[in-house]
Amino acid sequence: MPVRIAAPVRHRFGHEALGRFYAELWSGRGGGQDVFFGPVISQLPTGEQAGRLWDGTLLVAGTPHFHELKGHAHEEPRLP
Repeated sequence: MPVRIAAPVRHRFGHEALGRFYAELWSGRGGGQDVFFGPVISQLPTGEQAGRLWDGTLLVAGTPHFHELKGHAHEEPRLP
């Protein structure tokens, strides 16, 4: 869960509410949609590149019986 979401939830509603929010996100009860973590990248893409990355992520995640794809970090994360 992105910090920009987690921090306000915790600040406004408390640590317990954040835990319940997190549990609900990962429960799989959100309208029958698949839940996943990722993609994990070291630099944030923008524009068309970001859209292509997201489209590809949804394509892979939506493949029947797909479970996991892993790699190793090629560089340290670079935040904007």
